[in-house]
Amino acid sequence: MLEDAAYQDVWFDQQPPQPLKALDKTGNVIYFGSISKSLAPGLRIGWTVAAKPVIDRLTDVRMQTDYGASSLSQLVLAEILADPEYETYQADFRSVLVKKAAAAEQILHHYWDDFATWQTPTGGFYLWVRLADNINIPKLFDLATAHNVLFNPGSIYDFQPNQYIRLSFSYESSDRFEQGIKILTDLIHANFNV
Repeated sequence: MLEDAAYQDVWFDQQPPQPLKALDKTGNVIYFGSISKSLAPGLRIGWTVAAKPVIDRLTDVRMQTDYGASSLSQLVLAEILADPEYETYQADFRSVLVKKAAAAEQILHHYWDDFATWQTPTGGFYLWVRLADNINIPKLFDLATAHNVLFNPGSIYDFQPNQYIRLSFSYESSDRFEQGIKILTDLIHANFNV
């Protein structure tokens, strides 16, 4: 079993349960973690916790492809993680994300309550939104990109088409998020029967 915990530290109000790897007594779980979501994507540092034969093989493959992660980056990360202020940084980071998620939801409620549904996120950077069945997601995507608005269709994360889109509230300001939603709203009203 592969456990991807890249977003393990990006929770809002309630810390997630222990990773499955913490309960693994037989070595059947391979755990992947990363600092790229909660601290520094540019460091490109992640880790794997697995049985020794798995680690040995992965290490060999890694060395054959790129000789491993930068030693300097690893030293920088070790210093950051040892700093007592790191926990304060994480709490502040989560606080900012909570505010941005709430603002994005308010914007969606204002513009999209009539043709979209979603759940309030409990962590992460995205809102997963289900649009009404009569909204053609591929067509909306093409229209949106022509207006310099980008969202991810849910079908790129699935094996079949669906009515979901993924909206990022973390990167852009709330004002820019609202500008994008206004453009999408206009496109939806002009091209689909909602």
